[in-house]
Amino acid sequence: MGFFRKKQPPAPTPQPAPAQPVFFPRYHALVPFFRDIRNFSAGVVTRLNDVFSGSFGTVNSDLMGQMDLMRARSRSLMRDNNHAKRFIQMCATHIVGPNGFLLNVQGRRGGKLKQTTNNLIEDSFYAWARRGVCESTGHLSFVGVQELLVKTLVRDGEALVKKINGPAAGNDWHFALQVLAVDRLDTGMNKRLENGGIIKMGVELSPVGRPVAYHIKASNPAEVYTGNSLQQKTQRVPAKEILHIFLPLEPEQVRGVPWMHTAMETLQKLGTFHDAALIAANVGAAKMGFFTTAEGSSLGLADSQDSQGRLMTTVEAGVIDTLPVGTTFQSFDPTYPEANYGPFVKSFLQAAASGLGVSYATLANDLEGVNYSSIRAGVLEERDNWMLLQNWFAECFLTPVYEAWLDMAILKGLIVSDRGIPLSIRDKGEAMRHVWQGRRWAWVDPLKDIEATIAAINNGLMSRTEAAAQQGRDLYDVWAQLQKEQDDAKNLGLNFTLGSGVAQDTVDPQQDNIP
Repeated sequence: MGFFRKKQPPAPTPQPAPAQPVFFPRYHALVPFFRDIRNFSAGVVTRLNDVFSGSFGTVNSDLMGQMDLMRARSRSLMRDNNHAKRFIQMCATHIVGPNGFLLNVQGRRGGKLKQTTNNLIEDSFYAWARRGVCESTGHLSFVGVQELLVKTLVRDGEALVKKINGPAAGNDWHFALQVLAVDRLDTGMNKRLENGGIIKMGVELSPVGRPVAYHIKASNPAEVYTGNSLQQKTQRVPAKEILHIFLPLEPEQVRGVPWMHTAMETLQKLGTFHDAALIAANVGAAKMGFFTTAEGSSLGLADSQDSQGRLMTTVEAGVIDTLPVGTTFQSFDPTYPEANYGPFVKSFLQAAASGLGVSYATLANDLEGVNYSSIRAGVLEERDNWMLLQNWFAECFLTPVYEAWLDMAILKGLIVSDRGIPLSIRDKGEAMRHVWQGRRWAWVDPLKDIEATIAAINNGLMSRTEAAAQQGRDLYDVWAQLQKEQDDAKNLGLNFTLGSGVAQDTVDPQQDNIP
């Protein structure tokens, strides 16, 4: 009987080991990286992005510790940096404009515009908006207040306006505006309230986050000549008396951020680089140098000494000296700034312009190499941004001021028609139907754009109201002016024919729907 070896089963096929997570113990948070699982690259920590740290804080927590420093730096740039001052002036020019916002009251009754009543309200508002009437100090008109607020918003990120009612306003309308420095808002006041509300950086909020009151110091703490007793006093002012204007970046934001916050560091570094380049250029233009000898002696060469006792030689223009035997001249001729200075400055200004939301050409006043197509594309996008800011400013400031003025004017019976009928409270709803027309800009190519507008009107693709608004004007004012011109020309025996773009539409100046 033979011996047979028992057949062994085949060896199992080796299986790959399961993927194991890789940990990075040097990070404060251990982040596993799985090769078989999809990840967002922005949410994975690697050795290449470990310096890219994030923040889980809110804008309020950031402002609580950084707002004063950011505001101080923004004010410093406004005083000393050419491009920062240029941006602030651009904001005032494009948001407010030379004539401010145009009030266009559009009250209707029975579907028809009450044009006479609307004009009466507009004229009354402009009478209040004069310099010396609408603002508490008497130094500013309403247009001046708008310009000051926009510059304050750009520089400080927020603005404070107090509404003054009654005899304290100092005018016949019993209503005026007091522009306050934002430093007076007590940033250091932060506490919980028993009613469930909270005070954040001087702003008292209801449990749902609505401003209830503002804690304002009696004087500006930045003024060095005011007494400490006044600086420490804080007054609680109800929110209905204050207009706190700022452009929010996040939900539940309480205080404003300077508009230049993303570009401030770039502009400051550019200013420092410019100063260093200027010093280097001055040194290079001086053509300085050194006298050297084989023995290291300078006898017979120096004609003066500096404060440290070092020997110096002064060289005059147009004079050629003979050096002693064995003496040579070694020039010091720095060549900086070189050709790369311009592109470097341009790249910095392009980055700053992106952070400020404007085009490089307008911020730097550099129109070299700009053609019609490129400047039109850049200008149109920039103008859309200005119009967005105009609408926001009108909602946050102009409309609340107009409503407060209208309440006081109706209460005092100061808006009276030609027939002696004062505007009543029941007319307020119709009077509040209004729009604020911001400034508009000249066309890049006037002939082409005007022809395009006329074609759009004639083909029913644009209304005349829209066309007038694009020029920053009220259509009824345009019609009234045309009617007046026609009447004056007719009285003088002249005859002018209007273009086809205006057609024969007219406005009846005798229309009066006041009941």
